[in-house]
Amino acid sequence: MGILTGLVDRAVLVAAFIGGATVPSFVAQYRQRVGGALEQAKRDLAPFQDIADRMFKGDIRALIDHHWQSTDPVFRAESQAISNLVDSVNRLTQASTALQDDLYHQLAYLARSADIGMLRATWSQFEPAVSFAPQTLLAGVCIGAAVWLVFFVLMHAVLALTRRSLPPLQFWPKAKPKIESPADAKPSGGRGRSRAAG
Repeated sequence: MGILTGLVDRAVLVAAFIGGATVPSFVAQYRQRVGGALEQAKRDLAPFQDIADRMFKGDIRALIDHHWQSTDPVFRAESQAISNLVDSVNRLTQASTALQDDLYHQLAYLARSADIGMLRATWSQFEPAVSFAPQTLLAGVCIGAAVWLVFFVLMHAVLALTRRSLPPLQFWPKAKPKIESPADAKPSGGRGRSRAAG
């Protein structure tokens, strides 16, 4: 049991280190996806920004308000579409800026503000890669150690509960005590009485 536990323990440690070392590549691929989405959003917004530059001194919000105040439902709907594009550009710009920081801050941003849909899309096309850059190796050590520590605590907790709930293993059955029948029992002191009588 101890050998098996040790092998599983080391296998989890190695797997956690390798998995942790691939985290920087996942962050990089997520960052590329954010950059692509930002460029697309800017291209979609460009015609409206051009109108705002010519008609409203570059104030895109003034263009949105102008559309919203129109009695034409088409223009009012268009104002909402332009507003959504502006919000997307701002949100993706903030994400792109946050993902240019060091790995620690990138992971903190992903844990706090990552786009779930973009995370899923990145994961579905994720190609793991491990480099020997110091930042990658440090991520592998830190994440691997954290995962292994959690596994270590859980494994020993489960083993402790198992040992308490199950009876100890017995590889050889215990010998049952021999019970003598009354016929096998010999009277003690019988010969002494007969000699005394004689």
